[in-house]
Amino acid sequence: MNYEAPELKSWLKIALRKETRISSLKIAAIVGTLLFFINYGDSFLTYCLKLNELITGNVSMQNLIGIDFDKRQLLKIFLAYMVPYCVSTYTKVESFKQHQNTE
Repeated sequence: MNYEAPELKSWLKIALRKETRISSLKIAAIVGTLLFFINYGDSFLTYCLKLNELITGNVSMQNLIGIDFDKRQLLKIFLAYMVPYCVSTYTKVESFKQHQNTE
């Protein structure tokens, strides 16, 4: 098992580089937001429309129904951003390592 420790350290060193983190965050922001709107876009749009009606005075506070996320839905939203981040990080690290091996 000791032979894997340097490999893991090297992998994590690349994964935690600033360029890798920034690149993965950009991918996660784009893909995660797309997944959020695919899964919750209708609820979010309904909430925004009703919020706008509340601001303009066309609906009362009692009629304003927001997005009621439970813990399970919040976990799913979190994963919608974390999965693309992890996939992007993994791809970037493996690509970097493969590029190093070819030189």
